[in-house]
Amino acid sequence: MIGYTNIGDDLAIIDGSFEKGESNQQSALDILMAIPGDYKQYPTVGASLINYLNSSNSLQSINRSVQLALLQDGLTAQSIEVVDGEIVIQVQENE
Repeated sequence: MIGYTNIGDDLAIIDGSFEKGESNQQSALDILMAIPGDYKQYPTVGASLINYLNSSNSLQSINRSVQLALLQDGLTAQSIEVVDGEIVIQVQENE
């Protein structure tokens, strides 16, 4: 998916113009961090990953939540792993 790219939480501006590029990873990050209700036009979008911090939920539970949230935006998580205490998710656009 082509869209505007970000640097941190800000739009990337190159030579005075918004930078366009691959945006799947950024879209996925926004969806995974969102809590249902954050996007008023799509009230069910969001995986609420923040709610999994210090919880006893299994990786399977997190995996299901991530897959369902990404599917709403036409994305699929190819892999979900915990590496050095961080969740690493590889995302691909559905065809």
